[in-house]
Amino acid sequence: RAKKEKQRQLGIAAQYKNALAAYNKRKYEESIVMFEDFLAQYPNESLTPNAYYWIGENYYAGKKWSSALENFIHVRDNYPTHHKAADAMLKIGMCYYNMEMKEQANQEFSKLKDANPKYYRMDLVNKYLRLLSN
Repeated sequence: RAKKEKQRQLGIAAQYKNALAAYNKRKYEESIVMFEDFLAQYPNESLTPNAYYWIGENYYAGKKWSSALENFIHVRDNYPTHHKAADAMLKIGMCYYNMEMKEQANQEFSKLKDANPKYYRMDLVNKYLRLLSN
């Protein structure tokens, strides 16, 4: 039984890795399909929040802000303690900024700053907050 579970975990990791590789090759549509297939097969695995996050990144790379936003919000709201939650909040703010929804962007960046004062991309958060205050 343990051997079978180990093989299952290796299969999950390989499928996730392939979808991420497509993103890294800038094959965004392909990567979205691969991550969606991953989520259909593995809706409740440790990599599930990451898959939603990377679907958002794929849409973001294609400047499809509302679709990206939807996936980042899903990560933030459904996996608030996951390590990708703060990154999702950053991207939510960036999506709002790109959609010229400045009040929402400001709220999200401020919420991120308050909730995660030691966030590793605080430089970017502060940059956006400065842009929004002008």
